[in-house]
Amino acid sequence: GSDQQRVGISTKCPAWNWVIRNNVIVGAGTGIYLGNSDGSAPFVHGLIEHNLVAETLGYNLQIKHQLPRGYETEGMPENDGVTIVRHNVFSKAGGSGADETARPNVLVGHTPYAEPGLEDWYLIYGNFFHQNPHEALFQAEGNVALYNNLFVNTNKTTFPAIAVQRHNWVPRRVRIFQNTVVANGPGIAVRGGSEDHEQRVYGNVVFADDPIVGGSAFDNFTHRYRAAAEFLTNPFDALGELDLYPRSGKDFGMYTVQEGENTFLDSDLDFNGAVRCARIPGAYAGHGRNPGWRPRLAIKPAVASSAAARSSCNH
Repeated sequence: GSDQQRVGISTKCPAWNWVIRNNVIVGAGTGIYLGNSDGSAPFVHGLIEHNLVAETLGYNLQIKHQLPRGYETEGMPENDGVTIVRHNVFSKAGGSGADETARPNVLVGHTPYAEPGLEDWYLIYGNFFHQNPHEALFQAEGNVALYNNLFVNTNKTTFPAIAVQRHNWVPRRVRIFQNTVVANGPGIAVRGGSEDHEQRVYGNVVFADDPIVGGSAFDNFTHRYRAAAEFLTNPFDALGELDLYPRSGKDFGMYTVQEGENTFLDSDLDFNGAVRCARIPGAYAGHGRNPGWRPRLAIKPAVASSAAARSSCNH
């Protein structure tokens, strides 16, 4: 990890239908780097799940922006699709570079400017984003749905936990919902989005002194950073004891289900995989004692909800 060019997993050719699962990458220069720096060699229709990436100098994960596909690659999908990043742990509590080497934990770039691939989505859910003293926990542009994630950054910083902004192109269709954010700096910031598309921020629980800036924001529960201890079980404890589950009797209200939301994979589940029978803001569907996994630097275990439990709720 002495240099950001020392990478755990890297692609440098067009890549599709990859599965990256159950890997532990600790102390690399960059954890996972998919695509090429100039926007060529696109990584599309992939699945990245149940990985632990920690203590990297640069990115835990970066998926590069994509130039228009002005070439033919036999077998490469031409239909609109998704790349899924789910149930991973991304931490820069140690090893993080400063100054010119500072990088977000995760950055996803835009899709191509034109078909094929213009309407591809990133679905990013069920992840634990942990600590970054010098940058955002998550940064994105393009078409992104970010939901059911936990974000914790106790470092005093001017960078938001979630930064949606222009990097190589503009944020287009953006949906940020059902996340829980505890940030000793800005919470969610949406800037420079396409005026032809909506960037919605709704149904989140955000504890930050500057909780939400920009985007179309509604039906969120926001409070100052230190108030997290009043509403969440153990938001400032060390890993293993850290617990962002809502305390008993704390009411975050409800939010309105948005058109198209139910089309996002597993959006009817919470961070633990529990079925959401009510649209309560934040990454968790309940309150009281946390029945699921407590965030730590380990691979998040798989949890499946039964079809019967999912069908029992009227969404």
